[in-house]
Parts: sequence; structure tokens; C-alpha cells
Amino acid sequence: MTLSSSSLSFGNQTVNTTSAAQTVTVTNTSAASVTFAGTAVSSPAGYTIGTTCNGATLTPNETCTVTVSFAPTSAATDNTSVTLTDNAANSPQSIALAGTGVAAPPVTLSASSLSFGNETVGTTSAPQVVTVANSGTSSVTFPTPAVAAVAGYSVVTTCSGATLTTGQTCTVTVSFKPTVAGAANASLSLTDNAANSPQSISLSGAGILIPNVVSVAPRNGATGIGPIIR
Repeated sequence: MTLSSSSLSFGNQTVNTTSAAQTVTVTNTSAASVTFAGTAVSSPAGYTIGTTCNGATLTPNETCTVTVSFAPTSAATDNTSVTLTDNAANSPQSIALAGTGVAAPPVTLSASSLSFGNETVGTTSAPQVVTVANSGTSSVTFPTPAVAAVAGYSVVTTCSGATLTTGQTCTVTVSFKPTVAGAANASLSLTDNAANSPQSISLSGAGILIPNVVSVAPRNGATGIGPIIR
């Protein structure tokens, strides 16, 4: 029996989420049929296994598959292996598995950047809202103020002075309010006692001017020449 891969690496995966699946093809390269037990493929903790091999009998050159996903339940390195048991001469076959569970950031943002496009100087854009969530396992406290002021932008937040338990949220609402023409790219910083503080939201927008339109009256009976734009 031969395997299309003898090892699978999943890298870092956030705890309590599942990675993309990886598939190993198992081929009977012998001259005789090979039979797998009903539970031929092991199921190591921290990994999700799907297979077409259990209970199968492969004639020469036939194949079955083992599909593996990494689903860590704790923040730790998880190196192990999947074994396949059959009646081939080289049974059991083994697939080495490697992955590391990593903790989710304690504070997460629904968006890490906001774009406001062009906005006339002296006017205010429609607001955009970022939801701030406590994705950790302990409470997160925000000072007052939790969000620093940013020139050219109006910021309103329910986070200042708040304490969020696990799963709770607060919001940061931002409007673009340019006072001069030109690009206004900035960063909004959110401060708290989480391990990944401060969190940052990139802001972009451009202030534009409306051209002045001046009407000129016709002289000496001539027809009007229309508006002049200054």
C-alpha cells in the first residue's frame, strides 16, 4: 500500500475552529486485493477524520481516501498520527499530523478599516459602525475615554468605561467630517486591558471642494454667456 503523502501540516489554527481539509490517497500497489478493517483508520484527538477506506477491499491499483481536518480544543502544539490497518504486507500505514492550536484574540473587531471616499468639506458622511467583541475567556475593561480623538472624524463609542464579559460587545461609530480639502488617512486606537490592546481601525477619506458658480448678466442686449466656474 502506498500513500500520496506520509505527513500533513496544518500550521496555526484558532482554538474551537476547524481547518480546511487535507486529503491523502491510499493506493493498492500490490498484485493482490487488500482489505481494510471496519474501523481501519484511527481518529486522534484534536483532528477530524473522514475516510472511504473503512471496511473497503481494494483490488490492485484501486484507491481510497483519508481526509483530515485540524480542530484544536486547546492552545497547544498537537503532533500525532493517523494509522491505517489492513492485510497488506506493510500494515499498518501511518500519516504524521502536525498543528498548533492558538487562542483567539481576546478583543476582536468586526472591521479593521473604514473607507469613506470623497466628502464635501464642511459636511458629515453617513456613519459606519465597528462592533467590538470580547472573544476571550475573561472580562475586558475599557477606560474612559477608550478611543482617542482623530482629526477630521467624529467618533462615538459605547466602549468607554465598559466592562465586557465573554461574548459581550460594544460599538465604535465613525463619521468623516473633513474641514479641509485633501486626503485624510488616519488610525483610530482603542485601549483596554486585553492582551492584544490597543486595537486599531484604519480610516480613509478625502475632503473635496464644491466649485463656486457665478452668473454673469448679459451686456448691451447680448445673449448671456452662462455661468462662470471659479
